Amino acid sequence: MAMQITRWFFTTILVVLFSGLSYSAVADVVPAGTVIKNQASATYRTCIDDSCSQATEERSITSNIVETLIQGVPAFEFLTDQRLPAISDRPVYFAHTISNIGNVADRYQICVSAVDAQVSEWRVYADTDLDGRPDPGQILLSSDDGSACLPNLTNSIDPSETWGLVIEVIANGAAGSVLLSAIELEATSSDDNTLNQTVVDSVEFIEGPLIEVLKSMPVRVGGSPSGPYTVRLAYRNVSNFTASSVVLEDILPTTFFDGQGQPQTGGFEYVPGSGRWSQTGNTALTDDDDGVEGGGTEPASYCAYDGTAANVDCQDRVRFELATLPPGGEGYIEFAVQVVGGISTGGRILNIAGYYYNNEDNTVVYAQSGSGPVGGAITPFDTNVVPFQIKSSATAPSVVVNDSSTDINIGVDDSLDSGNRVEIAAAGQGAVIRFTNYIWNTGDGVDTFDLNVDRALNRVGASLANPFPDNAIVRVLQADGATPLLDTSNSGRVDTGPIPLPNFDTGACSGRFVTSADNTRCGLPVVVEVELPADAVGGPYELTLAATSNVDTTVTNAVSNILLSVVPATVDITNNLPLSAGSAPGAGVGPEPTAVTTISLMPGNTGTFTLYVNNTGDRQDQYQLAASTTNFAAGTLYPGWLVSFYRDGGAGDCTSLGNAIDVTDIIPAGSAQLVCAHVQTAANAEVDVYDLYFRASSLLSAAQDIKLDAVEILGAPDISFSPDQFNQVVPGSSVSYTHQIKNTGTVPLSSIQLTATPQAEDDNGWAVLVYEDDGNGVWGPEDETIPLGGVLGTDNGDEILLPGESITVHVRVFAPASAVLGDINVKTITLTTTVGTDTLERSVTDSTSTSQGNTLIFKEQALDSNCDGVPDGPLACTGDSCFSTSVFPVHPGQCVLYRLTARNQSAEPVFNVLINDRTQAYTTYFQTALNCSSPSGSCNADVTTPNDGGVGDIQADIGVLQAGEQAILIFGLRVR
Repeated sequence: MAMQITRWFFTTILVVLFSGLSYSAVADVVPAGTVIKNQASATYRTCIDDSCSQATEERSITSNIVETLIQGVPAFEFLTDQRLPAISDRPVYFAHTISNIGNVADRYQICVSAVDAQVSEWRVYADTDLDGRPDPGQILLSSDDGSACLPNLTNSIDPSETWGLVIEVIANGAAGSVLLSAIELEATSSDDNTLNQTVVDSVEFIEGPLIEVLKSMPVRVGGSPSGPYTVRLAYRNVSNFTASSVVLEDILPTTFFDGQGQPQTGGFEYVPGSGRWSQTGNTALTDDDDGVEGGGTEPASYCAYDGTAANVDCQDRVRFELATLPPGGEGYIEFAVQVVGGISTGGRILNIAGYYYNNEDNTVVYAQSGSGPVGGAITPFDTNVVPFQIKSSATAPSVVVNDSSTDINIGVDDSLDSGNRVEIAAAGQGAVIRFTNYIWNTGDGVDTFDLNVDRALNRVGASLANPFPDNAIVRVLQADGATPLLDTSNSGRVDTGPIPLPNFDTGACSGRFVTSADNTRCGLPVVVEVELPADAVGGPYELTLAATSNVDTTVTNAVSNILLSVVPATVDITNNLPLSAGSAPGAGVGPEPTAVTTISLMPGNTGTFTLYVNNTGDRQDQYQLAASTTNFAAGTLYPGWLVSFYRDGGAGDCTSLGNAIDVTDIIPAGSAQLVCAHVQTAANAEVDVYDLYFRASSLLSAAQDIKLDAVEILGAPDISFSPDQFNQVVPGSSVSYTHQIKNTGTVPLSSIQLTATPQAEDDNGWAVLVYEDDGNGVWGPEDETIPLGGVLGTDNGDEILLPGESITVHVRVFAPASAVLGDINVKTITLTTTVGTDTLERSVTDSTSTSQGNTLIFKEQALDSNCDGVPDGPLACTGDSCFSTSVFPVHPGQCVLYRLTARNQSAEPVFNVLINDRTQAYTTYFQTALNCSSPSGSCNADVTTPNDGGVGDIQADIGVLQAGEQAILIFGLRVR
């Protein structure tokens, strides 16, 4: 007989189930104790030149790692209130489950919190297999114990796990009555005792057959989408009466509850053709509404989601009807469901079924809405609720590592090369190379894969034939090639982090993942970075990257990363032009058999070779510079020679010099740097051609180039006479001037004559005398007068001035008493010497003006070898005793200190006294040495100078010097 069935029973029970319950779980449950690690990276380039027109290769740096510890958040779900039929004074069984929906394992206190007076007995059983029936002999608590709570907490229940119990209740009541809240059961979290939930069980007393229906699922955790999963509806007649028209219905849920307890769209779908009945074994039940299934003593009908069925109850549910079920009769039906996609991790699908039945003669129907005549509207009894937890982790993990950003079908078999080889054709010595590998999650859920770089074994575990050198540096990075991958799973190895499945609705993978061509899989690109050692040669070299599932460590797949060849670094030194200009002298591997460039110099003179250091390798490099007289002994030079390397001074042709260097700047691949090789020849160098080898050797590799140039020493006489000078004198007194004469040629000079003009008789009484210095650099009575047209005696007294040798002469100018203040007198001192048929003539002028004051300025120098502002040379001396007018050698990088003494030699004060000087060629100002003193004390604040390391004028404003007073200015210059 057809009945009018209320079709919304499942929706109703869920509303009742969640009203008044509090949920604190998070939708995506991260286990407590998980450490979230985070590390940043940055890339940068630095400027090679002042204009930043060239920059270095990109470099990457990483930050420190910061960690976030996930705290435990307990949460649970206690299901559910039930209302079941019972016969007075006969047992009825209520099945309940506790599901841990938090992120930390928890134990629970179970207490019977209320018992109605009509309940005479009750017992609490364990239900370890979650089939809804008591485990035999597993009584946890009973009405005979005298306690309302289980003596012990439950066992520890892990997140996403479920624990089951069954309450047996014996109550008495009149048939047709309902005992609401027959018994109440409360569960409390031991991790947070403020979390507690209560289930309420009610009894509806009947007189007639009593049918028990229990729902179960062997697997209650899975992904979305996933499946199929088996659902069982077990039935039995526990009365002494025969039941007829026993109907079991399951409207599969299309709603799940998220971590906050809010309903969302998504649930189960029926798997067509999956129905089975215990009476017919593995024979499939037909989904169509086509009549009786099976036969024998229990004929039945079965239909499921048959959209065209005449019986509307077959269109939107699984429906099973037994013709009769005798006392003690039992059985079950099973069918399969799939979890639809799009359900978030932590979501829960609550699965419940309904049932109702008639008495033996089909005159009374038994249902939750009460017993009544067949044909009325009813609400079926509810089965127990079976929760299904959505957990995105894979249950059948699988991984493929290959060289493709779209294809998951290659690289599956590690014994095959297809898709399993990532190759780079060539790289330079010391280069940083990056292999891109793809880690594909081909399992059925989210998985994290540990990544292991194996430098000894290949994909199938055999020894690598050509492993990378031991001193190669290997890193595993994110797809940006800069940010390191971290150990997110705390397994001790870097890993991918969780790789999901594609979005169910769009088929796409978000964020840092790539999507397979068929939109079924997500993959993670990773970069294996290898920094080659500078001495790496040859090739091929290879290493293996293996990915291993965190769900099942036996699941692994690998890919080979292979560098086919290492290209040696190279460098080429050329003259005058870079290689890029074409036809650069000296291009190619050196040294050449003959000098590429020869410059001509006089002994003791300097010259410059214009060199270009060309980086002909494939990565940036720096080069050590060196010179030698042979091929090759760095720093070995001819006696008395110096070779120094400088940056160009700005003109681009080495006509002026910049800072001294011994290492080039970083030179990008394919670029060149101009280097000026400054050569100082020995003063006594003989006439000849002298080979000079120049070498540039890489700081990163064994690359070097040597180029042969030469210096030709010319044999020619030359002499210098300096400087022109200016001073003041009081009428009737004299003033002295000091000059240097130096043989700057390559041959000895003799019979050097000096003539001073005009003489007094031709110059209004202004007289002049010339003296040869006695060796102390200062005019004094011991200095020998040189007669007009006389010959220099020289240091050796042989009247011969050797190449490189110098001598000091003094000129004293006498002003007549009749000289008018403001007159200016100019004396010319002329030097002549003859070499063969050649005559050399040089001259200087001394200009003297008359004034009431007579101020002398005297300049001396000393060596400051360590540039600390304290004289320490030349020779063995200390402090102020080192200052002299003598010539001494200075190496690049050392400092020279100068002492200028301004003295008022007149009987009157002089005003506005200024001491002036400046930096010289090849030098820069050295601030530390500054010391100015005057009769009034320190005058450092009155000195104007360039910046430390700069060039320019130096001026001390002394102010007034009284008769006989003096001021002293000491400053320093650093030789480049």
